[in-house]
Amino acid sequence: MLPRLTGKGEELSRLAGGIGTKGPGESKLETDRRRISKRIHNLKEKLEKVKQNREIQRKERTDPLVALVGYTNAGKSTLMNLLTNSNNEVANKLFATLDSTLRNMQLPDGREIILTDTVGFIDSLPHQLVASFRATLEEVTKADLILHVVDISNPQAEKHIKVTNQVLKNMNIEDKEKIIVFNKIDKVPKNHLKSLELQYPNHLSISALKGKGKNELLEKIKSVLGKKLVEVNLNLPYNKGQWIEKIHNKGRVIEEKYSQDNIFIKAKIPKKFSKILSDYIIE
Repeated sequence: MLPRLTGKGEELSRLAGGIGTKGPGESKLETDRRRISKRIHNLKEKLEKVKQNREIQRKERTDPLVALVGYTNAGKSTLMNLLTNSNNEVANKLFATLDSTLRNMQLPDGREIILTDTVGFIDSLPHQLVASFRATLEEVTKADLILHVVDISNPQAEKHIKVTNQVLKNMNIEDKEKIIVFNKIDKVPKNHLKSLELQYPNHLSISALKGKGKNELLEKIKSVLGKKLVEVNLNLPYNKGQWIEKIHNKGRVIEEKYSQDNIFIKAKIPKKFSKILSDYIIE
């Protein structure tokens, strides 16, 4: 609203006075500008607190993070609901998802991961909105894997892919591990789908609404994240046995032996999690 206050018209040229204003000589235009500027300042302070709180939360996470990105209305929230059995808002409108939503989920092998939905991208995102979307976009920068969701039924699908890739490039994360997910395949003829599939070999085709392709996508996520696990040998004292279940949930146990003094576990686990268990790692 601030740049649109031009002072034209009788309403904005009236004199105003009273508590909180400069005096009877202050115009309503000046009063409105000051109030809006103060509101902007307060919002910026709140955004900074949100950023700090999220950073603390991220440091506490040990599970791999998978982020859903894509052009607005590509079906990210529908896919999120399908994979996590949740009930996030799904709407045919711009920015139905304004904040990042995080959900825990299990892969077919029992490993736990975190899935996050993000705001939908648009062409030439107004710079005034970038700060507002900072929280959700920061999740993408921390992701271990990006699922680039594309509405394959949209005639502008190729343009939307380019816009999303450009946004990722602007965030300096275009080199992150990424899978292109062609969504809404139930709405397009097979020959149209094949032409795009040839252009993007690292892809999967699904219908998030109907659940088609879900198992294939989960297997692909499992395979990609499996490559990021580190192999460790652990000697756990019996009074630290509470870690055993978490090791099974967060990674893949190769060997497990119980002796008189401790528990030996050979496993592949996420790198972040291995740092927490560093006191028990042996060569």
